[in-house]
Formats: sequence, C-alpha cells, structure tokens
Amino acid sequence: MKIKYQFFPIVMFAILSVGACNKRIYENKGKQPFEIIAYYSGDGKDLDKYRFDQLTQVIYSFCHLKGNKLAVDNSDDSLAIRNLVALKKQFPTLKVLLSLGGWCGCEHCSTVFSSAGGRAEFSESVLALMKTYQTDGLDLDWEYPAISGCPD
Repeated sequence: MKIKYQFFPIVMFAILSVGACNKRIYENKGKQPFEIIAYYSGDGKDLDKYRFDQLTQVIYSFCHLKGNKLAVDNSDDSLAIRNLVALKKQFPTLKVLLSLGGWCGCEHCSTVFSSAGGRAEFSESVLALMKTYQTDGLDLDWEYPAISGCPD
C-alpha cells in the first residue's frame, strides 16, 4: 500500500516560529550568514502570510518528470512559481528554486538518470524551465537513488 503525503505551505515556515532564525542576527561571528531555506507547496495565493525577509532560499515543491523532462504540472503550479519569483523584487537576495522528488516523487529518476541521453534531456529541460520562470536553481530531492520508486 502506497501512502500519499500532503505537503502544506505552513510546514515550510515552522522553523521560523522559533524566532531565533533571523539571518541578520546569526552571522556566525564574521563568517557567512546561515542559509535559511524553506519549501513551499501552496498555490502562491497566500504568500503575504509568510516572512520571506527571513529566508535566503525558497524551494517550490514539487515539479515532476514527464518522460525524461522536468515539468510544471498545471497552470496553478505555474502561477505559484511566478508569484514566488515576483517576491524577488521585494527581496532581491531571495533565491527561488524548483524541486523534483520528495518522499515518493522521484519514482522514475533512476531510469532517466541512468543514460547519457536521459540526463541530457533532463538537464536541458531544467535549463529551459529556469529561463522560463527566471528561477535560480534546482533542488533534486531524490530520496531513493539506489532503488526505483518509493519503498513500500
């Protein structure tokens, strides 16, 4: 029996509720400031509820594979990504990344990444999406690279 996991936008900001995560406070005695990274999986309509001024990166989760290509699933996902990227006008140091994977979201990754052609097609599609949405990178959340699919 496979279990489907629902991700909630609020989960990404649970760490911020501690209150001591402000990157300006914790500059680690002259070293680089801590990176504060959050996942976002909402529809992008509730972004004003969150403290993006306390983040260095936000990762949109999740995109999926369509064949060998990274794909944005639907218009709601597309709008959410565009809304996240729009936040960069207000928070210019914020990085927005796309994500593939998750607990059971990379079932076909082993197949795609096992051939040079699959890897090339995948990387080209990542670059195309990054250009389309003006994102800053990819989070490959590949939980089980040694096995195909999610363990039961």
